[in-house]
Amino acid sequence: MKKFKTSVFIVMAGTLLSKVLGLIREVLLAQKYGTGYISDSFILSLNIPTVIISAVATAILTNYIPLFSKAEKESEEKAAKFNGNLLVIFFIISTILILLFMAFTKPIVKIFAVGFDDTGLTYLVNISRITIFCMYFIILAHIFKGYLEYRGKFLGTALYGILMNVGMILGIVFSSTEKYQILGLGVLLGYILAFIALFILSRKNKFTVKFNLNLKDDYLKELVVLTIPILLNDVVWQINGVVDKSISSTIGAGYISAINYSHYIVNIVISVFATSVVTVFFPNVIKTFNEKGISAVKEKTNLILKVIIFISIPCTLLISVYAEPIVRLLFFRGAFNQQSLEITSIAVSIYAFAIVFESIKTILFKVFYALQDTKSPTRSAIMAISLNIILSLAFVKPFGYKGIIIATLISSFTSAFLLIRRFNKKYEKLIDKKFAMNILKIVLAGIIMFATMFIINQFTTSIFVINELVSQIVKAIIGGFAGGLLYLLVLFILRFDFKLQIEREK
Repeated sequence: MKKFKTSVFIVMAGTLLSKVLGLIREVLLAQKYGTGYISDSFILSLNIPTVIISAVATAILTNYIPLFSKAEKESEEKAAKFNGNLLVIFFIISTILILLFMAFTKPIVKIFAVGFDDTGLTYLVNISRITIFCMYFIILAHIFKGYLEYRGKFLGTALYGILMNVGMILGIVFSSTEKYQILGLGVLLGYILAFIALFILSRKNKFTVKFNLNLKDDYLKELVVLTIPILLNDVVWQINGVVDKSISSTIGAGYISAINYSHYIVNIVISVFATSVVTVFFPNVIKTFNEKGISAVKEKTNLILKVIIFISIPCTLLISVYAEPIVRLLFFRGAFNQQSLEITSIAVSIYAFAIVFESIKTILFKVFYALQDTKSPTRSAIMAISLNIILSLAFVKPFGYKGIIIATLISSFTSAFLLIRRFNKKYEKLIDKKFAMNILKIVLAGIIMFATMFIINQFTTSIFVINELVSQIVKAIIGGFAGGLLYLLVLFILRFDFKLQIEREK
């Protein structure tokens, strides 16, 4: 139990530090390049190798542990050959993909930025020709990460995002408008550092490898079969992000960056809270399913959802109401001007409402995987993303970049709704009367919290005569404290069930 808590703490601390460094990265990028073609190209160059290979890497990581365990039980030599076969195959695949990209760079990057003119495309081509080599280190690092997690060693998982961001920060610091290609070198450096750390830790934990190439290996065949549904799910979500950014590029320079900054702020909350809850409860859900069946899983899933909604509602409201001071504090300096502040603040205030739905989706994806059901999440993802693309195309003309964010918000809600509906239909009814009443209480308390913060934000302007940023921060602290206090008080009066812990299994 002590080892489990230590592992959870390491992952949570690593995630938080990685997000803080990522935020510093975004702040430095905004300060130096604002919202323009260079920052847009940098962001898109991160997506290109991710879309091409990261989905495969994530799917491999999910299935590596059970298959390596089976191979190791057969013999240490079999496990070493399994590792060697994977490393050789994915090195060859990465090489082929990189060569194809280098040969057809311009037509490929046009898919990612259909609205870029020749100047924007030049930036993107030059940066992405460097970042594409990250593919080698992404896929190979995920194999080492899977091995370490199988051994119960989570330091590598914690270091992965930290070291990536360190490299990217160095790239931003040493780059300039004239030497913007250094941005790509920083990205490559980050992935190399993460790869080296995982390689060293794996070797210290007795990672063995016998290089070979065997396409008929039984474990490799099983890996392919298990990976396809997860890969399809990841791919459609990656495509969704590419389509959003590609549509954004048709509006004008800077809107990709503004949407990206808003996504990053919101995703910090989702990663720290929803991912942490998943990390703590996911093994418990698997154990419960194996020992007690679906009814017990439903009860614990119910509790997980209550916890995440209880946390995410006030986070959503705080970020939405105080979007401008948050963006001003984080980004408003250097090349990030008043126009950048306005469009990014609006993007954050709208996209914040996706926190609740994205958190629910994160929980339910893991629950379905625990039930060994990979098809349900994939189906819901395809339907939600198809809707997002259709709505983005429909909304971009009348509403501009705000239409793209609204489409994403609707898509997030649809995905969460479809997952709940699928669980109800295939297993048991997830939303019972007691759960629905608790959610209604949270929503009512949230409305009162929102009204409180809105009133304080609107009618206390003349009280503070300090500079604008300090004035906004003071109002946010007062409004957030008063709103949060009322949120808890209303829930207490309504007799909300504050029981947030799963009973310890006997």
